[in-house]
Amino acid sequence: MNTTYEAFTALARAGHRRVPVVREVILDGVTAVGAFARLHRGPWGFLLESLEGGERWARYSFLATEPREVLRYRGRTVEAWTPGGGWQVEGGEVAPLEHLGARLRGPSAPLPGLPRFTGGAVGWIGYDVVRTLERLPDGPPDDRGLPDALLLVCDTLLVLDNLYQRAFVIATAEPAGPGEAAVRAAWTEAAARLDAWLGRLAVPSALAPLPLDGARRQEATTHYPGPRFEGDVQRVREYILAGD
Repeated sequence: MNTTYEAFTALARAGHRRVPVVREVILDGVTAVGAFARLHRGPWGFLLESLEGGERWARYSFLATEPREVLRYRGRTVEAWTPGGGWQVEGGEVAPLEHLGARLRGPSAPLPGLPRFTGGAVGWIGYDVVRTLERLPDGPPDDRGLPDALLLVCDTLLVLDNLYQRAFVIATAEPAGPGEAAVRAAWTEAAARLDAWLGRLAVPSALAPLPLDGARRQEATTHYPGPRFEGDVQRVREYILAGD
């Protein structure tokens, strides 16, 4: 599956805000970890894999790096990180999920044969985001200094199809309009991203074997004493049985 310029133009002129440009490749002998090692640049990236039934790899693995931006939410304040500008405060008094939804408004143009996820926001959303949706009592003191949510907005993605042993490199383009110049510019920019990633994937991986010997193993330690942990778990079970 390789997106042609004619197909891209038709989707862009049909009014789709985001249009994936796809190149299908065979990556013989390249694992998801090996592909990520070749592609990864900068401070951000992700590799998503999962199992089905506890013992079979799921069909797709998703990985990306160099996000277009990173969004960080603390309460009702949002900060955005970009490659050229670093962290900047965008504003306060925003609802994180509403802000994120507005940022990603409108789905990508659907392309048959691709997984449903072809780019977008990947990260984590903490429980305390619920405090921007419901009126709740004050939470416990923040003793970790962690944000409530952190999401990478990625417009270039590698998808490994573990069933058919193939891969899709996907660059999502956002034409500024339906005119020929805007469509051509968006296509050219997306194609350049694809070429750059394919070039990285062609370079041999520098990953060395990792020996699993006793010297690398350490006993786990915890500051949560066993009896206290067991007692707290029992309290949680009682809350659940009571309907909480």
